[in-house]
Amino acid sequence: MANRTFYPSSGYGSGRVYLEFSFLANGASNPTGTNGVGTVDGADAVASISLSATGTYTVTLKDNFNKIIYATAEIDDSVPDGAYATVGLVSGENTANPLVFKVYTRAAGGSATNMAANRRVQVSMALRNGNWGTK
Repeated sequence: MANRTFYPSSGYGSGRVYLEFSFLANGASNPTGTNGVGTVDGADAVASISLSATGTYTVTLKDNFNKIIYATAEIDDSVPDGAYATVGLVSGENTANPLVFKVYTRAAGGSATNMAANRRVQVSMALRNGNWGTK
């Protein structure tokens, strides 16, 4: 397990951690590599990625950050088709468990779709590393 003290806070907010990672989609299969993180840039913070349903990836982080403040996802536009990604359904906030969340991939019309192999999905997050200073 990684140690959250390796992620020093910078920017506005007490205990704020900024995390970016990306992975390569693999059609109707999990991303390649051990636990789906073999093709992940930023894998030191990601424990696993699995394709749990059509257009739905379940992501588990290695650390139990207190809360997700902000999260967004996008898909590379190497094929200019208007496909997009979103982040949602977060669990494990304010617990001793690592954060788990979904990354949804959608066709331009909004229907769930599995991205073609080697299409990069990018995720950017702001996490709270403690609950001090909250109101």
